[in-house]
Amino acid sequence: MALIKYSRLIHQIILLLDIVLTGLAFIAAVHVRDFLLPIIPSAGAITIQNYYFHIALICLVWLIILSFQDGYSKQRFLSLNKEITQIAKMLLWGFLIVSALGFLSKETSLPRTLLVLFLFINFAFLVAEKAILHKYINHLRAKGFNHAKVLIVGTSDLARRFVESAGSYEPWGIDVVGFLAEDESKVGTRISKSKVIGTFKDLEFVLHSNYIDEVIFATDIKHFAEVEEMFKKCRLEGVQARVISSILKDFVSSMTVDIKYGYPILTYSPFKAKDWQLLLKRVIDIAISSILLIPFTLVILPVVSALIKLTSEGPIFYRWQVMGANKRRFIGYKFRTMYINADEIKKQLMEQNEMSGPVFKMERDPRITPVGRFLRKLSIDELPQLWSVLKGDMSLVGPRPPLQSEVEHFESWHRRKLSVKPGITCLWQINGRSQISDFNEWVKLDLEYIDNWSLWLDMKILFKTIPVVLLGIGAR
Repeated sequence: MALIKYSRLIHQIILLLDIVLTGLAFIAAVHVRDFLLPIIPSAGAITIQNYYFHIALICLVWLIILSFQDGYSKQRFLSLNKEITQIAKMLLWGFLIVSALGFLSKETSLPRTLLVLFLFINFAFLVAEKAILHKYINHLRAKGFNHAKVLIVGTSDLARRFVESAGSYEPWGIDVVGFLAEDESKVGTRISKSKVIGTFKDLEFVLHSNYIDEVIFATDIKHFAEVEEMFKKCRLEGVQARVISSILKDFVSSMTVDIKYGYPILTYSPFKAKDWQLLLKRVIDIAISSILLIPFTLVILPVVSALIKLTSEGPIFYRWQVMGANKRRFIGYKFRTMYINADEIKKQLMEQNEMSGPVFKMERDPRITPVGRFLRKLSIDELPQLWSVLKGDMSLVGPRPPLQSEVEHFESWHRRKLSVKPGITCLWQINGRSQISDFNEWVKLDLEYIDNWSLWLDMKILFKTIPVVLLGIGAR
């Protein structure tokens, strides 16, 4: 308990230090901007006295974001790279919130150059702070300070491997008090330099007679009923407990535990997103698609419609039935880029398919009209799908929606791409597009997106899509 209280104090101090550095970063940004004033076009002089309110507001926003980000939990295994990623995410959210506040009120708006300089300086300050703290804390733990006293419940091979891993990495700062065995035959023996000091029945006695900061359960599944009872004892004693399990180890990162119908339910989700993240993703979809549909409807739609009608027979839009999330069918729309008898011609061209798998791709596809080739080059033909995004059938970012005829030829592992809402752009769009000739590689990129999804990843894909589309990279 003492170590837990000490750790909480340390985390609170680090949080306070982060906020102080954020304020200092803003002050530094003002001075850097003043120094760069001669080379910044149309920038007026500013003084720090005019921005005391903004400093307080930003520190408050940063405090809220940092508190929700779970970067200050009692976590011994958080790497420096993970912390840097959290800092980047925090700054992105901070930028979006401050920009929104500036849009709503002139009193909270900031000069763009000042905001950009502040974000870069703040990032540098916080990364430097985390690097120094990591090095210092790792040094202390290597010297034997700030170690957690841990009791291992279980003597399985899993328990042994965990202790050996923890012992070989000093920055984790773990001291094993001992093991509790499943039966008395192992009491007195040693596992990886630590002694078996009792059985499961001795847990309460061991907690009373030793300084224990944490209990780690590493038992076989057949002992899970006993683990539940021992968990209750840990709760009564106020001792933190964790469970290490080799069961479903490949799915743990995508699992959540909820209480439903009065029972704890372990849920696997192929798309590791929280409800609030999905809600925010939907808000972003609605906002961006609504904005883009204005120039699309007023300018692009009439011009492209005229070009299509004047150069080939047939409708303006290509209406296609595709499969969305969990194989729900919906009608999507694109600008028509092929001649009206394209499906009949496709049957004659199947032997010339350049894409392995169920998708048909051909570099010099004779079905594509001259105007259609231009539209595809700049991905203009995809723009009507913004209506599908606004309706909720699609997202801005997600795997390409497949045709039912394609899904019928999917291999089993291909079908996981149907677990999420399809999108207009994704990793395949910014990593070669039609230059990818192996359907399996295409699906691997989709699954990589699903497995590593975050709002930050969506933003990166959207920004990287812009030059890919404007330059026509990988388009056919």
